[in-house]
Amino acid sequence: RGVDGRAGVTGLSLKVFNHLLGESAVAVFGVESLAKRYRKNFPRSLDGAPMLLPTVGTTLRRSLDVAFDALEVRPSIVGEFEDHALMKAFGREGAGLFVGPTAIAKEIQTQYECKSIGVLGGVRERFYAVTLQRKLQHPAVIILSENARRDLFAQHAPAPKKGQPAAADPAPAKRKAADPAPKRITAPRRSAAGR
Repeated sequence: RGVDGRAGVTGLSLKVFNHLLGESAVAVFGVESLAKRYRKNFPRSLDGAPMLLPTVGTTLRRSLDVAFDALEVRPSIVGEFEDHALMKAFGREGAGLFVGPTAIAKEIQTQYECKSIGVLGGVRERFYAVTLQRKLQHPAVIILSENARRDLFAQHAPAPKKGQPAAADPAPAKRKAADPAPKRITAPRRSAAGR
């Protein structure tokens, strides 16, 4: 998932690097009865709709809140989740509509027995490989990263802005130029009093 700048491990001082794998648009999903009800007039139909959302303070939630404000819709938040799989599991039981990346929409629909209602314009979710090294070094991690970029996210990459060329193919020979510089996150040190 996208890195929100929060430390993944408390009590340790680690320097970690985020290597962007790709990004995807975000769709709204729901069980068939909810999908049928809220598909018409989407996204305006989300006003008052029961929604399961990521917790406040996450990158995805901030993007969703901005989109809802722009659309002037106020969903009825029936649950907030740190765990996206748990959020989708509640969605599968009909507790409310939920969001997920379009890059895996087919898998979401199959696993959680739901239907896509529509894509939320302007909302994108970014995915990272988090490593201790500035450059990807382990052969398996390199292969996973290249496959994710090529097979999972290439078709979901944002369209180039007017006048800009399309993104380069992330083949190993070209990857250096196409890779954004990794971001470094330093986990906070826990004080001696907190141990």
